[in-house]
Amino acid sequence: MKEYAELFKVIYGEMQVESNEEKEGVIIFSLAPGELQRIDFDLLAYKCRLLGYLPFTVEEEPDRLFVIKLDKPKNYTPVLRFMLFFITMASILYAGFEYSSLYRATSLQGTLITDILTFFLPMLGFLAFRELGRYFARSSCGMKYSFPVLIPDPLFFGTAGSISTSDEVYRDRKAMILCGGAPILFGFLFSVFIIVIGGLINVSYSPPGPVGSMPYTSVGFPLSFYYFFSFAIPFNGFINPMVFVGWIGLLVSALNFAPLGYLDGGLFWKGILGKNFRYVSYASAVALTGVGLIYPEIIVIPVFSIFLGLNGAEPLNGSISIPHYASAILVVIAVIFLVSMIPIHHVPSQIKMDVQVSTGTQVVAVATGNSSNNTYNNLSVGIYNAGTVPVSPSFSISPQLQLNIPDPPQNIMPGSGANVTLSLNTSGLSLGMYNFSLVVYTGTYSTSAPITFLVVGESSHLLFNDMNPYYPSPSKPGIPLKLSLFDDTNRTVNVSLYVITNQPTAFTMIINASQFYRQSPNVPGSPISFNLFQITPYSLTTIQFIAEESPGQAEIVAMTSGYMAAICYAEY
Repeated sequence: MKEYAELFKVIYGEMQVESNEEKEGVIIFSLAPGELQRIDFDLLAYKCRLLGYLPFTVEEEPDRLFVIKLDKPKNYTPVLRFMLFFITMASILYAGFEYSSLYRATSLQGTLITDILTFFLPMLGFLAFRELGRYFARSSCGMKYSFPVLIPDPLFFGTAGSISTSDEVYRDRKAMILCGGAPILFGFLFSVFIIVIGGLINVSYSPPGPVGSMPYTSVGFPLSFYYFFSFAIPFNGFINPMVFVGWIGLLVSALNFAPLGYLDGGLFWKGILGKNFRYVSYASAVALTGVGLIYPEIIVIPVFSIFLGLNGAEPLNGSISIPHYASAILVVIAVIFLVSMIPIHHVPSQIKMDVQVSTGTQVVAVATGNSSNNTYNNLSVGIYNAGTVPVSPSFSISPQLQLNIPDPPQNIMPGSGANVTLSLNTSGLSLGMYNFSLVVYTGTYSTSAPITFLVVGESSHLLFNDMNPYYPSPSKPGIPLKLSLFDDTNRTVNVSLYVITNQPTAFTMIINASQFYRQSPNVPGSPISFNLFQITPYSLTTIQFIAEESPGQAEIVAMTSGYMAAICYAEY
């Protein structure tokens, strides 16, 4: 035991030792009851470290001290650290550019400036503020701070967080609670700050479209935020990039606060729960993996935690436990804090919109024989503000079509409505039927309405009353509109008949007197289709359309299987 002489001198000089033994390179000292609670463990650890040894205790054996020989410190090469740092910086810049380009349609230079000022720099501030909390916590515990390894994530938020590379062991469970909780708290406070600042400078115009390449097309804040920060959280249009950074900060902080492995939350909860932490960590891994199947951008968190180990870090002095009352208080505070960080997709009571599309189906007629069109088609949208705050809605259509708003709506007051005309570029659509979703956004709330584009060619052979298109004289509800459908080719044609109205109209269709159809009130803009019928060579098909409700418009489309059609635009 000569090699341990200096170590034994320190150990026996600091506490009452009843016996010692060595097992597989670990020196075990059996102590008098209560010795570990009586001594200054930090001072003991410091003296042992000077000799090249590391003392530690375990919660299950409070009267035994374990000592192992310290390994030589690892020399981390800075190459990989710097590479990942610059890749992460580029990743954050790219993610912010994607958001900024959709938030405000402007020049490349203008988008880049918006990205740097309102996304890139605030995101760096969030990461730096988290690390500042970690630095203060480790310094107060007598631990060295080392710059973390950053993880790039260009497809979603720009970064998936950071990995601490310190070799130092936490002195006790209190140090774990402090070092795990401080970066979370600092990140949360910075996120709230940036949300408020970004909300206060929120611009008045409505952005042109949704967050195209981001994982969420709309975001929500915890309910408490609407009570405490309603003066700053924007209700109109999209949240600007700076507020989006704050939302990302809330989400990242909440995910890192999960009681899982080596995450900051893992340190915090391990300090509170002690040996029972492993069961909570296993449950968290299963839960986050399930969530990751829905939101793939977070799957890296449970996978990375499983790879490193779900039991988490161990403190040097595990024999010092946290009093039950202190643990209970910390758990309650932590749960409240965690809930306040999770960006719930919540629709606040202040925001509510009813959206009606006056013509849910658009019939786009193109020149005879063409397979594509080059027209802009106007879509009328009615919006009613049923909330308690003014709203300035923004619009998008999915799958993506070029969307112009000649006269964008400004603040729609509570209890009032507005009609908005949207101009949609359908030039890329060939003949056929296409289903779209019109999405209307305001702040963190969105609603949608289905839109169908029926793109048909104006047939030069299939005609209504010898014309295509046919514009009959206005009729009245209850008065039949008499049509004749004729195909001037020497062939038998199978025809589909569609009727689209802009009012919830009940109507009757009579085809060749023997075919009778009665349609109950339909949803405005919904196409009413009928069974195929044939037009034989040199025969005339007679059709009577009888609208039974209030005045409106109808589009009657007789279409072949190749989407060549005769169209009647009727008023009644």
